Amino acid sequence: MFANKVVGVVGSGLSSYACVSRLVLDPSIKIVVLDNDKEAENFSDSLKKDIKAQDNYVDRLKIFYDFINKKKIDGSNQINKSYFGSSIFNEENSGKNNFKLYSSNSYGGLSNIWGAVNNTPLIESLSSWPIKYSDLSSYFSTIAKIINLCSEKDNMSSLLKFEYQNDYGFKLSPIANEWYLKIINKLDQFNKDDIFIGRSQLSLNNNLNEKKYCVECGMCMHGCPHDIIFNSRLKFDDFKRKNQIHYYRNYQVLEFIENKYKINVI
Repeated sequence: MFANKVVGVVGSGLSSYACVSRLVLDPSIKIVVLDNDKEAENFSDSLKKDIKAQDNYVDRLKIFYDFINKKKIDGSNQINKSYFGSSIFNEENSGKNNFKLYSSNSYGGLSNIWGAVNNTPLIESLSSWPIKYSDLSSYFSTIAKIINLCSEKDNMSSLLKFEYQNDYGFKLSPIANEWYLKIINKLDQFNKDDIFIGRSQLSLNNNLNEKKYCVECGMCMHGCPHDIIFNSRLKFDDFKRKNQIHYYRNYQVLEFIENKYKINVI
């Protein structure tokens, strides 16, 4: 379909990664990626200094909000996530007035701020979709390998009907493990009430050989500062190193205008 053509892809999130992963299979296609790339406004030293001068998290967050409120695009009522990936900054406390600040990049899209949970959809959840579950499920194993899905065979996987096994690299927390041991012998009773229990399927970027895995910093939903959660940014780095894409940074695509012969990108 696209052989010997130029194909444009906007952004570097998971959807863009899925598109590029398919396009690179045909070397005759020239793939052009337009992306915002790193932070549009640097998380500058002066801003960090102002934030660290505040005595509590709420005041620090207000300084951050005041900054990005001035950076909204087209008068949006929401804080524009294209500047930091997340609508908040992250901090890792290590004592009073001693903490590290992290900000999310736009490079990698929403894969910067998801919590890695990637559970297989239920059959009934797709009942109104224009594609059959049986057609989609045939690709689950391929997708799981691409995004390094970590999962185990348990009560939850029996509900999801996808028993894919891949080591997480870390155990349940002591509290979760204690709770799980107390109810594991009552799963049949829970299942009768349509309650299924098990570990979430997680897409991780762990490295078991180098013992690089979750450090339990608690910032899963705001952008993992340790790059343990699977991030499409790392995959785009590979595409660039292999010269498989033509990557153009500092682009914010706001609109496509299609006419008979071409598409204008604004």
